[in-house]
Amino acid sequence: MGTLIYGDAGVRIDVADTLLAYVQIIAGKKLAMQQGFFLSWKDGLSVGGGRSCVWMSSSVPLVFSYERAAAIRIDPARVRRMLEEADTASGLSLDAHLGIEEAPRSTVRSAPSRRLRVAKTA
Repeated sequence: MGTLIYGDAGVRIDVADTLLAYVQIIAGKKLAMQQGFFLSWKDGLSVGGGRSCVWMSSSVPLVFSYERAAAIRIDPARVRRMLEEADTASGLSLDAHLGIEEAPRSTVRSAPSRRLRVAKTA
């Protein structure tokens, strides 16, 4: 399980390494062109079952931290599809891509006292 650390507030989004690698590529491509986008996910029932979303911008610090050191095989066709999704008004949804993870579970941690869980999609 890898972690995307978003912004100076340190919002932590725990995601399987494979999905995190794709998000890193999408963020790198979009933000290098100064194109922000929304990144969203479904929260787990433990925090109400709603949705969370962040604005991915080149002005916001991002850290991609992987649990495993091994390189991840990337599918260029999936990258293109995810880039197209990121270009939409609703942005890139992690929920739509949970199937590419080894372990389809993720959590999101905001402040240390608040823990959010991303719900699994059917």
